[in-house]
Amino acid sequence: MVIGLIILAVSVILFVMLMTLVLPKKILKIVYKVDKPNDRGIKKCLFEGKNCIVYESSRENKSFIKQYVLLQEEGYKALKCKLTPNVEYLDYDVVLFNRYNKVFKVINVKEDIVGMNMTRSTRLPDETAYVRIVVRRVNRTNLKRSPIVKVKGSSVFAFSLLAVLFTAVEAFVIRACCSYCFGDVFRESFISSGEGLLSIAALALAMGIFGAMSVVISAGKRARR
Repeated sequence: MVIGLIILAVSVILFVMLMTLVLPKKILKIVYKVDKPNDRGIKKCLFEGKNCIVYESSRENKSFIKQYVLLQEEGYKALKCKLTPNVEYLDYDVVLFNRYNKVFKVINVKEDIVGMNMTRSTRLPDETAYVRIVVRRVNRTNLKRSPIVKVKGSSVFAFSLLAVLFTAVEAFVIRACCSYCFGDVFRESFISSGEGLLSIAALALAMGIFGAMSVVISAGKRARR
């Protein structure tokens, strides 16, 4: 009985890790739909002791963000925005592009503005070549702007298929362990009965689809962090 419970516990832990960590990371592909930035770089200079490029803000952000700077030093990249005086709170997405003009991540920033009408420095990944800023909320005004973040359809299908398969295997393992620990004389029929196998298949299908949908939704949300 103890061996059966140990196998059951290990299988459940491995199943949860597989479904929430391994498969989403390896299979689910995030797709970002956002226009390329057309902000004009106006000068290179030193800012806070670091090399930087100063950009004029886009027309849609001009009333909130005057300019922004990309600080670039070896092993360090960051973004800092110069704001108009009326901004007290800012919620914005920083869409990150690499040198191949591909979006690879979206960082959401929320902050109360204090001091000299400047945002805090937002650390950027080393592969960042340039950015696009999408302002979502200013003070109490919700601008209802957001980059479109989706999970690629083919990867959703592959993930759902594997989710159903692994859920079926896990359901059978759970059933086998329970029968070993508690089934007693009904152990064999408990494992191999037609109704039991049908219930495993139905459970696997339902749990696999539900689990896949949950992970896909959470993956889209995590892509904005």
